[in-house]
Amino acid sequence: MLNSLRKKGKLTKEDIDKFLKNLKMVLLASDVGFDVVRVFIKDVRKKLEEANIEKSISPVDQLTKIVYDEMREILGQPVPLKLKPGKLTQILLVGLQGSGKTTTAGKLAYYIKKKLRKSPILVAADTYRPAAAQQLRTLANEVDAGFYSMVKEDGTLDIDGYKKFIRGTLYDVAIIDSAGRMHVDEELMEEIKQLHEALQPDYVFLVADAMLGQEAVDIADAFHKALPISGVILTKVDGDTRGGAALSLRYVTGVPIYFMGMGEKVDALEPFDPDEISARILDLGSAKAFMERIKELEKKLKELERKGKKVKAEKIEDFTLEDLLVQFEAISDGDFVGGLLSSLPGGRQMMQGVDEEEMNTRLKHFKAILQSMTPYERKHPEVLDASRKRRIAAGSGTSVQEVNQLLKQYKQMKKAMKTLSKMMKRGRFPSVIPPSFLGGGGIK
Repeated sequence: MLNSLRKKGKLTKEDIDKFLKNLKMVLLASDVGFDVVRVFIKDVRKKLEEANIEKSISPVDQLTKIVYDEMREILGQPVPLKLKPGKLTQILLVGLQGSGKTTTAGKLAYYIKKKLRKSPILVAADTYRPAAAQQLRTLANEVDAGFYSMVKEDGTLDIDGYKKFIRGTLYDVAIIDSAGRMHVDEELMEEIKQLHEALQPDYVFLVADAMLGQEAVDIADAFHKALPISGVILTKVDGDTRGGAALSLRYVTGVPIYFMGMGEKVDALEPFDPDEISARILDLGSAKAFMERIKELEKKLKELERKGKKVKAEKIEDFTLEDLLVQFEAISDGDFVGGLLSSLPGGRQMMQGVDEEEMNTRLKHFKAILQSMTPYERKHPEVLDASRKRRIAAGSGTSVQEVNQLLKQYKQMKKAMKTLSKMMKRGRFPSVIPPSFLGGGGIK
């Protein structure tokens, strides 16, 4: 989005108009609500005019800063969870069915126990989903938290029974998992309002799916009008989620985002990071997502090492096709490479036009080519003459052209690995296949 502008000296009004149009498309593609995008673009345009950016010596840097600062202003600062010392803190979780509310309750209990060193109890209050109480009980056992169900056999809530029970315990935090529906309706809101009135919780957290896009705005607005929402927990932020819903939720409710769900495991809940979300939305890359992919690959490489397959190269210049085959075996499909590319600055833009199915096919072909070579050939690719290449192509069901392509990209890869090695601040070679190898980044 900014690369074309960097080539210019000063920016014209037409350049700025084009940039704002592209920015609008980026925000919409990142799942930011339409009304929020409209207001955001309007505010950015006003600030650009006030800054007189057309006469700036370094207009692109100033433009980037204005956009980033505006986004950070909306997203706000991280807010820590404050518990009442010596007293029970009650947290009511609300949200639609499928938002990850029950799972988030378990993650929050784990966070409170491990990070805050307090004793949590998970409380079931979902009268519409019978399996929710059992799921919550299982999570309580997994994170070593207490468990209590308010739901009676007739499907109603025994709030008085809960109050009597909790008074006789020493728990620091009660996390209450309320009912959810597929859609916001009057009956759901009325039940949650009654539960809120009876419990008077210290926090009411709206659990929202980061992938909902425009719908997130409508959901947040409905809950915010019905309840005094304290904050938001954004779920499913892991993987390639762009996180635009965070901007919408914050803009509509005005309440802080406390946590982000970064994966399926109980320890995958992190305090909200506005810088991370801003970078994702603006396609500036995600260091966290990048490192998650690297850790995922390194875990698979260790599993292969236990089976006797190991990357033996200590230095980039010693990296052979034998080592490359081990890396290929650690990658199940091209989705890993696509995800890795998406986590780099400008990655989403680079991924446009990249066919993931084609990437998967290329991965399979390259693995077949490497497996058709002898161990000596993989260690000494310089011996691969025309005759050997024809034999390898026939044995792998590919073409000589593809064999040559693999060898060419192997050389390019070693150069790319030096760049990645610096990025990861390591002296040894990074255990990752550059995305360009399978078709990402425009290298074919």
